Amino acid sequence: MKRTICLLAVFATPALAQDTTPLPMTYDIFEAAVPHIDMSDCPPDLAAEGRFCRLVLLNDQLQIFIFSEEGDQPLVAYRAMPSKVLAKVLH
Repeated sequence: MKRTICLLAVFATPALAQDTTPLPMTYDIFEAAVPHIDMSDCPPDLAAEGRFCRLVLLNDQLQIFIFSEEGDQPLVAYRAMPSKVLAKVLH
C-alpha cells in the first residue's frame, strides 16, 4: 500500500508542477467558489457599460468584485472597503 501511494506521489508531482499558467478568475469560477450577494447595480464609481458587480462580506470588509459581461465574464476590477462604509450609507 505504501509503495502505491509513493508511486502515485512521484508520478503526480511533475504533472502538477509543469502547468504554472495562471487561471483567470471568471464569473463561473467565482459563483461556484465564493459565497456572495448579487448587486442590482454597481456603485457609481465602479459602474460602466457591460459590467456587473457582486458583494462579498468578509470579516470587517465589504469586497466588491466587478466582472465583464463579455466572453467568459472575467474579473475586471476589485474594491475592498471597511464595513463602516455600509453603516454610513444605511443611516
